[in-house]
Amino acid sequence: MAASSPNDPRFPVLPTLLVMNIFPLVGVLFFHWSFFAIIYIYWWETVIMSIFNILKMRRAKKPGVPNPNWKINNEVQTVADVNNKPKLMATYISIRFFTLFIYLVFIIVFIGMYSAGQDGYSTAVEIIFFLDTFMQVSIVVVFAYYLIDFITWRLSGMEHETSTSELAVPFDGRSIVMHIVIVLGAVSTSFLGEKLFGSEQKAAPILFSSFFVLMKTAVDMLSYKTNENREKLVWKQLWKEESQEEKSE
Repeated sequence: MAASSPNDPRFPVLPTLLVMNIFPLVGVLFFHWSFFAIIYIYWWETVIMSIFNILKMRRAKKPGVPNPNWKINNEVQTVADVNNKPKLMATYISIRFFTLFIYLVFIIVFIGMYSAGQDGYSTAVEIIFFLDTFMQVSIVVVFAYYLIDFITWRLSGMEHETSTSELAVPFDGRSIVMHIVIVLGAVSTSFLGEKLFGSEQKAAPILFSSFFVLMKTAVDMLSYKTNENREKLVWKQLWKEESQEEKSE
């Protein structure tokens, strides 16, 4: 997803991101959200972001530039490869949504069932079908954010500054890093919560939500400050670490 410019006054990116990022914590503190609710709403945020990313891919007009270091079956990426919009979009959609489906199964079967055993099956059903009022508000806010982001992207002419190949990354840094943190963090904290916090059942979700909010906000603020999208920023940091490891070896 192409980043909105920090100098663009039409869309207050940073305040909006900060408000969105504290929603999980507010949900835990005041609306009795569980781990399942936090992960589930984040999954839907990723789905919504992916849909608007597809819309951006359709509108992107900047020619793609092949990466000489990227090889598929020992064949170097070509100009034709990075500018084949139908193929790029089809690959992105198939891989992205298959991966999201696997995540959904994992979230509902493992996290959802565990949460249902703790909080009751009626609570889990309320989360899945968005019967909880604050869940409804949260998903509306998420959708509104990405809709406004897309409109701003169009109005600011960013479609001429963005190529389809830049957006066609099904395993983006945001999904990989954040999903690992959420899933592993939620599972480990859920099963260890009773041992770590005893009767203070609310302490574990508060701790996990705070950690998630701080990490997500830090990435978003750094992304905003450097005017780079989250995916590119995370991948750049990971690539730096890999390069440093290779040099040290």
